[in-house]
Amino acid sequence: MAMASEHLAALKGMSLCRLLSAAELDAIAAIVDTRDIAAGKDVFREGEPGDALYMVVRGEIDIVKRGPNRKSTRLNSSHTDISR
Repeated sequence: MAMASEHLAALKGMSLCRLLSAAELDAIAAIVDTRDIAAGKDVFREGEPGDALYMVVRGEIDIVKRGPNRKSTRLNSSHTDISR
C-alpha cells in the first residue's frame, strides 16, 4: 500500500491530473506501474506506437527529435507529463 501512496503523491503533482477527483486519483494510483530506467537507456523511441504515459518522478530524461537537425530537449523531474 505504501507504493500506491507514493504513486498518488506523484499523480497529484502532475498538471494532467489537476482536475481529477480524489476517487479518480486513487483508482489510477492503484494501477500505476513503477519502472526504474538506467542512465543512458531508452524509455521509448520516436515512431513507436503510443501505449503508455510516463511520469519522471526523479532524475532527468532527454527527449530527442530525430531528423536533419537532431534537436534535443532536456526535461527534468519538474516536467512530469511525458506521454508515449
